[in-house]
Amino acid sequence: MEGSVELSVPTSKGYLGVRTVRGGESVPLSILFGEGKLITTAVTMDTVRAFAIPSAFLLRLCLTRPDIGVQVYRIAAELFGTRYGATLVKLIEAMDGAASDAHLWAGA
Repeated sequence: MEGSVELSVPTSKGYLGVRTVRGGESVPLSILFGEGKLITTAVTMDTVRAFAIPSAFLLRLCLTRPDIGVQVYRIAAELFGTRYGATLVKLIEAMDGAASDAHLWAGA
């Protein structure tokens, strides 16, 4: 992928940005773990060019070529770890902002 895409999730106060996908990354990696519900909304931040690999093909490739499958899952695990940390930072920032807005820290 080339370009940037903002991923967000709906909340009671609107959408909360949880991650920005940048050039060289892939989205979504969740297809590697079978069927599931995607919960993020994607909005392009600039011009984006991407190509798609059908999930059934990628999963079949991982199963029939274990050498490729191991590398795909190793890289996916590293990306998930990095993304998890970045998501936690964004959530903490959002919570800090909500706490300030609600004056929860007044007089502390």
